[in-house]
Amino acid sequence: MTSRKPKRTRVEKTRPNLIVRFSSFFHENKKELLVISGTYFLIAILLRYFYPYTDLASDTGGYINWALRDFEYGGPRPLGYSYFLYYLRQISGSTTIIFIAQYLLHCISILSFCYTVIHICNIKNKVARYGFLLISIIYIPAIYMTNMIMSDSIFTSLTVIIFTLSAWMLHSKSWQFIIPISIILFCIITIRYIGLIYPAFVIPVCLFFFRKRVVGITLSALLLLIIYGYTEKVKSKTEEDQGIRLFSAFGGWQIANNALHIVPHLDKSKPMVENQDPQIQMLDSVIRTTYSINKECYPGKDTVTYMFIWQNESPLRTFLNYYRATQKPNDYYEAWNEVGEIYANYGNELIKKNPGKFFNYYLSNNTKNMIYPNGGFLNSFADSSYYVIRYWFGWDEDINIQPRKDVLRPLLIMSPKVYSFYWILFAAATVYIGIMIFKNRLTKPAIQLVSLMVGFILLYSAASIYAAPVNLRFLFPIRMMMIGVIFIAINQIFSNRHIKA
Repeated sequence: MTSRKPKRTRVEKTRPNLIVRFSSFFHENKKELLVISGTYFLIAILLRYFYPYTDLASDTGGYINWALRDFEYGGPRPLGYSYFLYYLRQISGSTTIIFIAQYLLHCISILSFCYTVIHICNIKNKVARYGFLLISIIYIPAIYMTNMIMSDSIFTSLTVIIFTLSAWMLHSKSWQFIIPISIILFCIITIRYIGLIYPAFVIPVCLFFFRKRVVGITLSALLLLIIYGYTEKVKSKTEEDQGIRLFSAFGGWQIANNALHIVPHLDKSKPMVENQDPQIQMLDSVIRTTYSINKECYPGKDTVTYMFIWQNESPLRTFLNYYRATQKPNDYYEAWNEVGEIYANYGNELIKKNPGKFFNYYLSNNTKNMIYPNGGFLNSFADSSYYVIRYWFGWDEDINIQPRKDVLRPLLIMSPKVYSFYWILFAAATVYIGIMIFKNRLTKPAIQLVSLMVGFILLYSAASIYAAPVNLRFLFPIRMMMIGVIFIAINQIFSNRHIKA
């Protein structure tokens, strides 16, 4: 009689579900989270006490105006933030609800990012851990922006959240994260179109880090489908509302604005482009003939500007007025969209014909802006409010929106110098971490997270430099990643000292 071998019982690895893991996390960090929550609550109270009215900018009226125009497509900005203002107004007509929503989302994004970095990179050193939390929480420019009616606060918070979710997808190899990532990605690109580059860092995570390649391809295809579907929807709605099928006329204006930095350094006695389209040639003629009387519109050889889009004396505005007079479109924004397509073609041709000059007088100067950014409207509080803003919030005409005491302005004015310091520390930390990777001192999860952060910073920076003159607020989305890399390096320094000791 033959004896049979006993069957092996399969021991399955079980992981606690998400609710249990979050409960455990809150229990372990209860005191720390209570202190942080209390700090955030105190900051919110003080911020609203000193600034009882939200700060405003020229863009504020634009967002409200497009909500009042029934979210008509074809304006100079995406409609996402206009929808945000509209739905909050259904809850309350006060600016307080806007501040609360933006502030809460800011707090959630910061804490989720911080504890993700702490967990994945195992930051145990108290100096590194609490320094990281303190520098992340006391994020003055971003905190101030939560009390400002601009899309930057929401955009920055959603960017930090989508990065955090991508980091968790990379760490856990779990495809479920693609669902919230897809939803947030859609929200981001409806707020600022630079969000269209975000799949360029999410898709590599899907393709290269999932064991089952078919899963990565499927998830990547889903993200691309979202982008394609949204852009096609915008084109169709713009054609329906403005009579021209395009995604964003503002992109054309911006390309032309950037290309015009070349003009002072070209021979203007002859056509600067070879395209024989009558509208292109007329635009070229307007630019060349108005240059001598409008030199002040053009920046110096070491600076960049976005005023070609907004300044009334600029050649782009001159051509817009000419176009409206000759083509007679029914609406201002109908003309805005039509000339935007002309500007895109002209700007692209001028850049392709003069790549060296474009690099010297726009890209290199804008890279300097990235390292030492302009403070922009964060340098001063709004003097007054536009009629459309007063109408939206039901303010009296003689309302005084000034702060009780502008306590944060000195810190905001110092922000460009601080960001320059961040870049120096980030560069040093990246080099140090590279050496630690070479010496096999970093864990695989930490290497993956640092790679994701550095990759996103470089991708976002390159896209921002090419797209538009960089302003301080454009750097908010990457500040947390820079801080993360810096404190991972600091934690590693202390770990190395402990090993040597």
